[in-house]
Amino acid sequence: MHRMLLTFKDPRDPLWLALFPEGTDFTEQKCVEELRASLDSVYDVTIGYKYRCPSFMDNAFGVDPAEVHVHVRRIRLNDIPTSENEVTSWLMDTFCFKDQLLSDFHSKGHFPNPGTEKELSTAKCLLNAFGVIFLTCTCTYLTFFSSIWFKVYVSSVCAYLATATYFNIRPRPIAGSVKAFIARNIAKH
Repeated sequence: MHRMLLTFKDPRDPLWLALFPEGTDFTEQKCVEELRASLDSVYDVTIGYKYRCPSFMDNAFGVDPAEVHVHVRRIRLNDIPTSENEVTSWLMDTFCFKDQLLSDFHSKGHFPNPGTEKELSTAKCLLNAFGVIFLTCTCTYLTFFSSIWFKVYVSSVCAYLATATYFNIRPRPIAGSVKAFIARNIAKH
């Protein structure tokens, strides 16, 4: 876990990291300390299902819940204690707060201070759907009916991505490498 957390410290990689501290021996305090220099906030997310929580089989068979509510609370890093005992107490208080949120959700049917949901534009939905269909058809056509070089390219990219994912290879971004190369050449002259 420690080694994996170190890969998330690169400030050029914007990311969201989800941790479930109740199920790990790598404590919240150790995790926050490991990432403290590269974090500005922690987000506490609570999910409430309106009628019933989906079971494992619902998820396995793709049965969507009827209505899902999400409560997000931003916690500044300065508001999180640094000592082991204080972090443990803070974490317990956070889970008590989440339990109260869920109890209130089940009795009232919503989280406090609900945001408003905007209506989706039919035109935008149709435009997005046609865009996805067009790109899917284009890629499918190119894959089956184009030259062998496109097929080699697609196969090479898939093989590279699978290898990079499996071996945790993190190449440097091209834009950053080009900027560094230009800066080095300017510094030489």
